[in-house]
Amino acid sequence: KVINRKKRELCPNFESYDIIIHDKFIASQYIESLGFPVPKTIALINNNSILLPKSGKELPLDCLLTEKKRIFRDCICKPVADEKGHGVFHLKIKRGSLFLNNNRFEFRQLPNLFSSSKYIIQERVIQHKNMAALNPHCVNTIRLVTCIHKGDVVPFSAVVRIGRKGNITDNWDTGGIFVGVDIEKGCLKKDGFTMEINVGKRYEIHPETAIKFHGYKIPFCNQAINLAVKLHKYFYCTHSIGWDIAITPKGPVFIECNQGWSPYTHLLVEDNFMDKFREMFSGKQVASQSHHGTVAGNEIP
Repeated sequence: KVINRKKRELCPNFESYDIIIHDKFIASQYIESLGFPVPKTIALINNNSILLPKSGKELPLDCLLTEKKRIFRDCICKPVADEKGHGVFHLKIKRGSLFLNNNRFEFRQLPNLFSSSKYIIQERVIQHKNMAALNPHCVNTIRLVTCIHKGDVVPFSAVVRIGRKGNITDNWDTGGIFVGVDIEKGCLKKDGFTMEINVGKRYEIHPETAIKFHGYKIPFCNQAINLAVKLHKYFYCTHSIGWDIAITPKGPVFIECNQGWSPYTHLLVEDNFMDKFREMFSGKQVASQSHHGTVAGNEIP
């Protein structure tokens, strides 16, 4: 309710703009058109047809294997509307064979796989070596929240989401760890958190790669924050956005943008989170209270 109220203040008909964020294909095309870095979009899968956005061509699904330029040889497939990493898989074509998440997959099963949703197919992002050191099995991303506050866009909170257990996504819902980011210093904070069978756990060191979180430098962190602030200005009807940003050897790349960015993860890693949240979402300065507040259901101010 609070977030929708802020959106309504910016734009009375804000619902008309939601599709720009909620549809991953549309969001990616929009961000790319503005000159910001995104993964290269190869195709849109719709009704088991391959739509190529650059050329306007439409191809049958079997062209995944036979396309001469091998544009589908190593890519990531995502449902255009799902969240929390649901339905995401790694697609690889090798010597005429199809692999999903590195497991061989029969082509005849592919129509059933794509029939449940429309999919965006993008080139696989190669992350910076310092990000891969945290966990090599997936792209570990920065979740940065920016807000429109007093007429300007400002960074609000950031975490780095780190994958685990060989998963190809870094989401909390798939076992990932999230660690707070010191926005001023561009490095990780002390503690990481995860949710396992509805039981939260705290880590100071990644349980598989043994990387210590506290003080770990995030490459291009300041550049990622500055780009997100600039980009948010083109989403002028959306009060707050959670940006998923990969760090490549050449710099930041915007993977996704999220309207429902969930304050709960940021609550655990931000000092005086509730004070900052109230100020950002009500526009009122409040006195500092506890180190961590609580956000649950109707308790959001």
